[in-house]
Amino acid sequence: YSQINKFTFVITTSKFAASLLPINNNRHKALTVGNISAEILRKKNYQIELVKPNILELGKKFDNYPHNQMVYLSSDIITKPLPQEINSYVIYHTKYKKFFKVEEKLAIKKGIDVILVYSLNCAKTLIKLLLKYNLLKEVENATIYTMNQEVCLILQPYFKKKIIIQDLSKSELIIKNEQITCK
Repeated sequence: YSQINKFTFVITTSKFAASLLPINNNRHKALTVGNISAEILRKKNYQIELVKPNILELGKKFDNYPHNQMVYLSSDIITKPLPQEINSYVIYHTKYKKFFKVEEKLAIKKGIDVILVYSLNCAKTLIKLLLKYNLLKEVENATIYTMNQEVCLILQPYFKKKIIIQDLSKSELIIKNEQITCK
C-alpha cells in the first residue's frame, strides 16, 4: 500500500476494499461507494470527500478532481472502467461461485419466492449457474430485488414475475410488475 502515498484521492467501491486499507497517516481524501465504506474509511482517518450509492454516480464527479492525483483500489473484476488517467491497483481477487452444492440445488427445487441480486457480476453468475443446472424454471416466478437498471436488464429475459429496483441514487423504489420492462 505504500504506492498510495503519492496520491491525494483514494477511490474505493466496496466495503471490503475499504476494510483492507491501512490507517491513513497522510490525510488522504476518499471518494467511495456506500455509507458503510465511508464509515470504515473515516475510522481509519481518511477525509471523506465524496460518497455515492454506486460507481456510476461516483464516476460522474471524477472530473471535479485531478485524475493524476487519484488512485482506484479495487478487486480484479471491475464493473465500470474508470478514466484511463486514473491510476488503479488491484488489492484483492474476487471469486464467484462456480457450482451449486447438492443442498443448494435441493433448496432451489423446493422453490424460492424472493432473490436479492446485488451487482452485475452477481446477476451474471446467478444466471450462468441456474442455466448450468437447469434450475431457471424453479425460480422464474420469484420476485427479484436489485439496486439498479443495469442489473434489471441482465435479469429481465429470465424472470417472469417482477423486478423491484431500489434506486439508491434517488432513494425510491421502482417496481416492474408482471410485464418486466427496464428503462
